Order: sequence, then C-alpha cells, then structure tokens
Amino acid sequence: MMIKAIGFDLFNTLLVAHPETLEVATKRLLDALCSNGLTLDPMRFLELHKAKAVYYIKESQLTGRETHNSLWISAALKELGYQLEPNSPLIESAVEAYFSAFYDLVKVIPGTHAFLEELKSSFKLALVSNFTHYPACQRLLEILNLLPYFDFCLISGKFGFRKPHPSVFQAMCEALEVEPGQTAFVGDDLESDIHGALNAGLKAVWTSYVMDHNLPFAPGYVHTQVGPEDVPAPRISSWHELRGLIKEWA
Repeated sequence: MMIKAIGFDLFNTLLVAHPETLEVATKRLLDALCSNGLTLDPMRFLELHKAKAVYYIKESQLTGRETHNSLWISAALKELGYQLEPNSPLIESAVEAYFSAFYDLVKVIPGTHAFLEELKSSFKLALVSNFTHYPACQRLLEILNLLPYFDFCLISGKFGFRKPHPSVFQAMCEALEVEPGQTAFVGDDLESDIHGALNAGLKAVWTSYVMDHNLPFAPGYVHTQVGPEDVPAPRISSWHELRGLIKEWA
C-alpha cells in the first residue's frame, strides 16, 4: 500500500541532547526548590527524585498512561517531610526550571529542517512524542522551529497516553485522515516506536543515528538500547537512507 503519511518520534530521531542535559536539568530543579525556601540535602533529594522517576515511568510504561515530573518531585519531597502536592506552585516552578535546560542543550539533527520541508510537499507529516510536560515540549518545538513542518503533533503529556499505546497511533492516523497501512512511523525506541507502530498496523522505521554517531541518548531515566538484530523493521542512520526507503514504498 502506498505511503501517504509519515510520523516521527522526537528525541533521538529529530533531536539530540548534550551529554550533560539531565545533570543540568536536575541541578536547576534542585536550585529552584531551594531558592523557594526548602532545605534539602542535594545528594539525598536527587537520589529520591531519580528513584521516584524510574518508578512512575515504569508504571506508565505498563499502563500506557503518561506520568508527570510533578508527581516524582512531590513524592520525593514527601519522603523528606515536605507535604507538597504535584500542583503546588513551588513544584510547578521547579518543573519549569528543570525543562529550561532542554531549551539550552537540545539541538536538531543536521539536515532535518530541509528534509522535512522536502517531505511536506508529498506527505502528511506528524510528530508524536512521549514528553511528560506539554508546555515544555511546545516551547522546545518553537525554539527549534519544527512546528511549521507538521500537520499534526501529539504530545503524551497532553494526550494522556504514551507510545506504544495503540490509541496514540490511532489518533495520529485519524488526524491525518489516513489508514494505518498508508502510514510509516520513524523512531529509535524498540518498544515505544517500532513495536507500537507495527502493532497498530503502521510501517515502522528504526533510526539508529544517535547510536551510530556515538551520541548520548536523550535525557531520561529509563531508555532501552537495542542492537540491529532485535529490531523487526528497516534501519536508517541518515535522512538520505530514509529518502530511499520511502521511494521503495511510494
């Protein structure tokens, strides 16, 4: 079946992060909490924050429902004696401080803008990202000038479910008015992107750009790295290779 639409993952697919992004983000988070009157032992808080993040993210992966950074922060602080709810203004400001590091340290993979512009003339394009905090993702896309290329954007932090939940891919296809079999999805994560797309009836393309260029994977506490033998989908490492694959499917 001819491809009429292409969906893209965000991190490690269109974007790469500086190796210190997570470290800088967590430092800004800690500084924001302390500047608002909390007295925290840095090592202990960061240890608890990471543990809570891993717990909530793994739970989210099991249920398909997206989690949020504010939950992790609140849970960590409660263990330290601060009874602050996730919607506390103090926690909300700390979340914004955390994601400010992404605005400074995340970059677009070279050639991406030109390639998306090329594709846009022939295909409907979608962006689908497992990103917990929708406002930060929206801001990042604005800073990196990616929004104009996409006919539809689905961010898990707003949608409520995350890849590989089938509702994510279903929503993308419905928004683009295409059948799953007419749609390809490009991503780096075996479970979220590849299995998620295939199980929803889409064609899948595994991008190994980050791995092949020895770049750090996108900032996060849980990420599955795989080898080529594990991936049941065509592999690309450049936009040139994807261009060739699309021609085969067109």
